[in-house]
Amino acid sequence: MKRGDIAGLSLTSNYYAPELWAYLRRLAENPATTKQLSEYVAINPPIELTGMDDVAMVGFIPMQSVADRATGEYVVTDRPLREVRRGFTPFADGDILWAKITPSMQNGKTCLVQGLSNGIGFGSTEFHVIRVLDEEVSPKFVLDFLGQDTVRRIATYSFTGTAGQQRVPPSFLQDLPFPAISMARQLELVAAMDAARQERKSKLEQYDALLSGTDDFILDALGVRLPEPDVRQVFAVNHQTARQRLDTHFHLPEYAQFQDALLQTNHEQLGDIAMFSTETWKHQDHKEDTFRYIEIASVDPKTGEAGWSDVPTEEAPSRARMRIRSNDLIVSLTRPHYGSIALLDAGFEGCVASTGFAVIREIAPHVDRKYLWCILRAQFSLMQMLRRSSGGNYPAITEPELRKIIVPVPTMETQSHIATNISLKLTEARRLRAEAEEVWMGAGRWFEGQLVGPDRP
Repeated sequence: MKRGDIAGLSLTSNYYAPELWAYLRRLAENPATTKQLSEYVAINPPIELTGMDDVAMVGFIPMQSVADRATGEYVVTDRPLREVRRGFTPFADGDILWAKITPSMQNGKTCLVQGLSNGIGFGSTEFHVIRVLDEEVSPKFVLDFLGQDTVRRIATYSFTGTAGQQRVPPSFLQDLPFPAISMARQLELVAAMDAARQERKSKLEQYDALLSGTDDFILDALGVRLPEPDVRQVFAVNHQTARQRLDTHFHLPEYAQFQDALLQTNHEQLGDIAMFSTETWKHQDHKEDTFRYIEIASVDPKTGEAGWSDVPTEEAPSRARMRIRSNDLIVSLTRPHYGSIALLDAGFEGCVASTGFAVIREIAPHVDRKYLWCILRAQFSLMQMLRRSSGGNYPAITEPELRKIIVPVPTMETQSHIATNISLKLTEARRLRAEAEEVWMGAGRWFEGQLVGPDRP
């Protein structure tokens, strides 16, 4: 930038980032781009609540109820107005919510809200609310326009605030060049994006169905037949049984049913077939500038896939203590029933895991390691972990209690059959998930190309 180019403009260096200006230039070159977005929409408009009764039901959408990846999916619940009228952002039917704070903005948390109770809703204060005012502009087109990867990426250059609490100011949206193409063309683009949404949804439904069927497969292979769940909340236990644990949760009839069914199999307690590692890591002894850290959020509870993040050694969390070796099996001790359980291959050698994991290293020779991973992730194992947990809203299980869960131990042939088939199901599930995301990413690239044309040097 030349000195004359910045006269009267922002003095923040991010304002002049090449990527930002390259995109804005490409967008402005669209013949239909004649105005800024604020010419067609209102940003954070007021909501009229006069006359509404405090007990009237309204929609409620917190940040976590909006899906990532700019798919527009969200979940709304109803709340009495008195519970949400203060401390939350108001909006109305037909408004667009667009996350303004990091990392929710980059993650694509945005949606077009419709069907709200009494036509009014409230949500996180970290949403910008966009209301389309021009009848020649489709709200769904604005949703897809603001959901573009590039728009979200260049929005980071407008961030204000400190690290971890950075936000996109309203001025970014107000000043954004907007392609006012014909309504017919808008609807054509929206229809193509909706078709991609549906294709993605269909593949993810197949993905979920495949994963949800693994439990039935395992039970069938083991010859275990579970009765209809006994969900009584009022029940009696004998004095001798009650002395084992005094918490009512432990004695729920449904848990007892699971245990009785497993006791009919050839079984052992986990602590009798697995040895837990006590090897620790100290950041003071680490010679590199960074280390590879596995926290509980690094494990996908649906598939058991794990990852790591590179963390500066001097910023090592106090819980980063468990040294990982090839083929270790890690089990989350916090909310264990979520299923954050992973079998780590050779690529994880030398990683460091949170103390929120139990690390299983040695396994009895008559137990297949992959089979044990499959069994620990099965619902009947997760239910046992939940039963032996304590802690209310954040249940956690201790390692001694984890050792007590019952593990069916069939023949090695049956173990291999289960492990092989579950691996095949997971491979197919990963393929479906990858295809679903590629469909959506490809649609996003196509949509952007229709507005600004192909990128060029």
